[in-house]
Amino acid sequence: MARRSRLEKSVAILKRYCLPWDEADTLYHWGLALNAAGEYSHANEKFDAASDIYRRHGAGQRWIDRVEAANASVP
Repeated sequence: MARRSRLEKSVAILKRYCLPWDEADTLYHWGLALNAAGEYSHANEKFDAASDIYRRHGAGQRWIDRVEAANASVP
């Protein structure tokens, strides 16, 4: 629970300082951690949020593909 709280705070700070790339990257890695912990529905939420940020801010396709590949590995 403490990790989740820290990650939530991190994402909030990144939003406040308008750092979308870092926010998306944090969400991606958070999704990986949730996936490894077997929390698949929460992992999907984080991957979807990361993809959305990358798309809204014109990230290259490789960034989106990286998140989609991780999301596809979620059972």
